[in-house]
Amino acid sequence: MERAERINEEARAGIARARARAREAERLDAHAAELTRRLRDEIEENGWTRKLEEAWGGRHDG
Repeated sequence: MERAERINEEARAGIARARARAREAERLDAHAAELTRRLRDEIEENGWTRKLEEAWGGRHDG
């Protein structure tokens, strides 16, 4: 019985660590999305898209 309890405790600890990693991944994903949104806004506000297109000699997709 003691072995089963130890295994159960280890499993619960592993699940807790996995949940914590998942929460951290979600937090980082949300942060990356926010930074991407802010960068796009900054590019649009400063006309960088047009400036880059001019520097590249026209529009380049991809």
